[in-house]
Amino acid sequence: MGCDTPGVRLAVRAIPEHARVLDAACGLGIDALWLAERGRRVTATDASSGMVAEARRRLAASDAPGVDVRRCKWDDLGSEFPPDSFDAVLCVGSSIAHAPHLLRVLSAFGSVLVSGGLLILDSRDWEATTSAQPVVEVEPVIVEREGRRCRRSYEWAQPEPSGPVELRATLEFLGDDGSVSESMTWTLHQHAFTRQDLRAALERAGFRSIALDRIPGDDRYTATARRR
Repeated sequence: MGCDTPGVRLAVRAIPEHARVLDAACGLGIDALWLAERGRRVTATDASSGMVAEARRRLAASDAPGVDVRRCKWDDLGSEFPPDSFDAVLCVGSSIAHAPHLLRVLSAFGSVLVSGGLLILDSRDWEATTSAQPVVEVEPVIVEREGRRCRRSYEWAQPEPSGPVELRATLEFLGDDGSVSESMTWTLHQHAFTRQDLRAALERAGFRSIALDRIPGDDRYTATARRR
């Protein structure tokens, strides 16, 4: 959950109540729900039809105000929504690393923001991750949702210095005695970039007031920028 990290939670404070917010990588809809419960008017998109279906299910079962959930790729945002559709765009959970063309995606975000609209991203520190590989992380907190308890772990490696980063994500579902009753593992490919790369792409995409902040205790850094 992106809004559960200190940097994103702090950045979201700058979004006024009743502002129009696009969650541009909504996943299961957890962040969209969190924002809607706090008075923002939320539209949620994801490229995965499975994620969209699950987000719709979760949001329909909640008491939050209506959230419009749509299947939409980042490259298609400009054709799905007219200009000036949103006061803020969120792309959190380090989701931006799924974009092979960083500038193109940032430009798409800017195309649906109002002038002066706020963009909030977060990202792993890829320079640290790729310089000390493989990196293995086991989340210290057991996640419990809908009666199931789960432990999550991640392993990153970059086989080729200039190639994509491979992420192996593992979910271990725990029984009542704490033993593993079921596990799932899958591999994703992500595209690493430096902070300098991100800042340069934001500037080229027409953003200003760029800040890339790291908060102690946060495993990602948060980037905020305003559409010029």
